Parts: sequence; structure tokens; C-alpha cells
Amino acid sequence: MSAADQAAIDKRLTFMEVKDMAVTANKVVEMCFRDCAKNFRSKELDKKESDCIRNCAGKYMELTNRSEERRVGKECRSRW
Repeated sequence: MSAADQAAIDKRLTFMEVKDMAVTANKVVEMCFRDCAKNFRSKELDKKESDCIRNCAGKYMELTNRSEERRVGKECRSRW
């Protein structure tokens, strides 16, 4: 494979990764907002809502990071 072909593949993979991260972030925001935002009388979140969103997003990010670590570990083991 030529260097130009490899560069094109790398560029496409990077684009796909960024797109996947954006889609995931949007899903987390939507899910956590739907589960946590209950009071629409104020434009600010109250403490309970803020804590809920922080916990929701934190758990989701922790799960995502663990899943990614396992995927990468599995790929590395399969190459050797």
C-alpha cells in the first residue's frame, strides 16, 4: 500500500472516530438530560439536577472508557 493510500485511510479513520465521539456525546447529553432535568421553571439546573447529570455522564464516560480499554487490549493481544 502506498503512503498516499495509507494517509487517506488514516484520515478517513480519524474522521469516523471523531464522528462516533460526537454521536456518543450527543446521546449522553440527551439521555442524561431526559433522566435528570425535571424543573423547567428556571433556565438554570438546580443542585439535584446538576448532581444527577454529573453522575449520569460520569458513569457513562467510565463505562465507555472501560469498554475502549478492553477493545484496545483485545486488539493488541490478537496481533501477537
